[in-house]
Parts: sequence; C-alpha cells; structure tokens
Amino acid sequence: MSPRDAVELPIASIGDVSRRIGPHHLDISGAQIKADGLPQGPFEVISGLPEGAAYPCLWNHQTTNERQLTVQPDSHCRIRDVGGQTPADLQDRAQARWETARRLHYNLDLQFNSQSLVACMTDSPSIGGRAWPTVILDEMIHEYAVVLWNNSTPGFLCRLWMSNMTQAGRGMSTVTSIPTFSTLDVRQLTPDQHCAAQSAFEALAGERFLPFDQINEDDARAELDRRLLVDVLGLSPDLCAAGGPMERLRIKLAAEPQIHSDKRTRVVFTDEGETTVPR
Repeated sequence: MSPRDAVELPIASIGDVSRRIGPHHLDISGAQIKADGLPQGPFEVISGLPEGAAYPCLWNHQTTNERQLTVQPDSHCRIRDVGGQTPADLQDRAQARWETARRLHYNLDLQFNSQSLVACMTDSPSIGGRAWPTVILDEMIHEYAVVLWNNSTPGFLCRLWMSNMTQAGRGMSTVTSIPTFSTLDVRQLTPDQHCAAQSAFEALAGERFLPFDQINEDDARAELDRRLLVDVLGLSPDLCAAGGPMERLRIKLAAEPQIHSDKRTRVVFTDEGETTVPR
C-alpha cells in the first residue's frame, strides 16, 4: 500500500497490556525438592480431562485439536502426595497456581507449517502448561480482542518478526519472552469495540483455521482479518478487499521459506476432520 494510505494501529507489548504471565511449567509440576522440603511444582499433570476435574490444564500441543479459536484442555492436575499426605504449604502453593488459571493462552513454540493459532481460549479458566502459558489481563473482556489480533495476519506477522527462528518452520520462545511480544493495545479500545470483538470471536468460534504456511488460502483467516480490522477497529473495508493489502500480505507470508520450510504436503479440511495431500 502507498504511504498515503497507511493507517496507524495502537500497538503495545503483551507485558504492557497484561497483569502477568502464568507460571513456568516447572512451577506447576516440577518434582525437584526445594529448601522447604516440598516439590517445586505442587501438581502432577495427568493426561486427559475427566468430568469434574478440579484443575483442568492446557498442557501439550495436539495440532489437529488446535484449529479453532477455542481449544479444550487436554490434561488435569492433581495435588501431589508427600509422604502419604498433602501438607498445608503445598495446598497453598497449589492454590496460588490455580489462581493464575485463565481462558487466554499463548502458544510458546509456534510451528508455522503445521499449527494454526498464536493464541487461543479455553471454555473455562484452565491452568496454562508447558506449551500454552496463560496470559492474565486486567479485564476479561479484553481477551477477545487479544485472541483476534494474535491470530490475524498482522498479528501473526508481529509474532513471526520477534520469534527465535533457529529452526526452519518454527518460532520458539520462552515464558519470560512472552511479555516482549507485540499485540494490539486493547487498553485503547472503547467498550463498544470490545463488544464487537466478542461478537466477532463468537461468530468465528466454529471456523477451522489452516496452518500458517497456508495462510494465503485460508478463508477463515481472511474473515478474521475483516472482522478485526473493519468491524472492531473501524478501518476501511478496502484493506480486506479481494486483491487488497491483507490478501497480498497473506500471499507473501505463505511464500516465505522460513514459514513453509519446503513442506511437501498441505492440510485439507473434510467433514470427518482433516487430511493431508501433496502440494
């Protein structure tokens, strides 16, 4: 786009717009005994989520289950036994970890050519695990705009730009680096804009998103861009029109070798789920 058509967006670091990032996974489940005689992590993490689990947890990546903006917890936590009992101090430590549970989670190690989400939501507050730490905002209504931005084309570009790309097709990060990543400054949005973000999120909740190396052919991503930039931020629809800036940006991103890493297959969604076919 020409400089005269450029628009400014309110951007800040995740650390500026969040109260804090959830704990390191070792502070959740690390077994190392500390000076007080108790394990570093008060929980054992158990795969699966039985009905009524007290401490649901989004712990690992399961790529095929992470195509929609809402992701279901894959595990649950159980407070450890120490010598056949649960000391009060360990229960307090577990309660402190549970108080970090939120719906908003951030993808720690993003595989560009297989994964679809930079950030996601769970249906209810969950502990963020090794792959999906929680992001704790001051206002829960702000979560919708943060998720939309981070999964939009410009949001993905910001994440790509700041990722540690020592491995082709992958952008690694650490829990301590998450606050440095750029995001939409949701503090500057009006209440009406936050309501529009929630409406856009709910409208897109049933959509499946292709991996980022296929961003150029992803109709759901294009619709997310339109709803965020036009419906929420009030920008010109021309930005998201066919052949417009957002479409050209998606084409350029899909052609970037660091993103596709010469992947020889592509994901195709079917009524039964998804399959891969040769490119």
